[in-house]
Amino acid sequence: MSGMNGKNAQNTKVNESSNSVMASDYKVLVGDDDVNNARRICSILQLNGYGTTTFCSKFYSLKELEGYDAVILDIVWRKNARPAHEKDDYFGLQGARYLKHNHPKSKIILMSKFAFDLDRLNEINNIADDFFSSKSADSVKILNTLSQALNKSDSVDDNSRERIVKNFELAESILDEVDERNGRKPDLLGLSSDIHAVLLQEVRVLKSILLSGTGESTLTDISNHLKILIESLNMCSGTITKSFSNFLTGTLNSVQEIDLKIHSCDVLYIVGKSMSDNRSIDTGGGNYIESNSGTYIQGDYISMNSDLVQAASQIQDLIEQLQKRGLTTDVAQEGIAKDIATQSQNNPTIKEKLLKWGQSLGDATVSDVVKGTVKLAIRSAGLPLP
Repeated sequence: MSGMNGKNAQNTKVNESSNSVMASDYKVLVGDDDVNNARRICSILQLNGYGTTTFCSKFYSLKELEGYDAVILDIVWRKNARPAHEKDDYFGLQGARYLKHNHPKSKIILMSKFAFDLDRLNEINNIADDFFSSKSADSVKILNTLSQALNKSDSVDDNSRERIVKNFELAESILDEVDERNGRKPDLLGLSSDIHAVLLQEVRVLKSILLSGTGESTLTDISNHLKILIESLNMCSGTITKSFSNFLTGTLNSVQEIDLKIHSCDVLYIVGKSMSDNRSIDTGGGNYIESNSGTYIQGDYISMNSDLVQAASQIQDLIEQLQKRGLTTDVAQEGIAKDIATQSQNNPTIKEKLLKWGQSLGDATVSDVVKGTVKLAIRSAGLPLP
């Protein structure tokens, strides 16, 4: 193992305000079988206050990773640079797993020169606090990544919004790495320039929407961008690098596995669990199909052709399914009611049926929850309550 004195660094010093804590308080290890890259990153850190920083370009044991507040570790290692018993080229992933299990307080940052060429992309964000491209990362990127990792107090839940945002950030990093502006060609991923540009743009937009969480983002925003991404992936399914395609597809599926409650104009929208099924409302004059790629609950819909008693069963089932996903009764009622109201405002047939439901409320044997939902829909549609 070897270190490097900061006075020999040739890098430009970055404003120390990028570090929200005293950098000198931390011990940092940079591990890369490319000694020049390890030295470069080490010098950047030393020059910017991380005085107790060393680098290593050959490991004899996983124990050499111990004793550091943060470890920046390359993912792929040559055979003669990793411990003799480590047969896997992905020594960086093994080192990260070792630290996560034995020294969970150590922050782990993985790096790779060409992430698009990796076969196990899903593991990066599952076992590391962050990732950057060692090929293109400049001083600001490296310092910000390290500072954010050191200031992160808790591990990220695998099913959380933050985890999915991290996946989109990794996808963006991979796509940007092969962006022509960075001197790489998109055909390294098996993409045409046009498809590459679309994927990069849509990944960035979705990441931004998920980060904002509330405000002007709506279900339509998310689902439309998901649809574009899916269609773009399908268009290049025969040529795109399989590992990246699987990773991005898995990330898109993950968006559907969490409840994204996004409020806009006082309307609750919910992304459902299936990207392939649309929620349909039978209007009597043809089927209304939502222009989204999710459903409230996969396979469930409300038939506006039904009388109130028949529709009540569908509404009740839908509410119960939403409750199982963690929504309160009030929130589930409001979401369904406002959706029906929106459709009634755009379709006279639905409006007429909704009025008939209202007129039947007094005589129909339906639950108070269903009655409340129908009344909310009538009120939201601006119709007179019976």
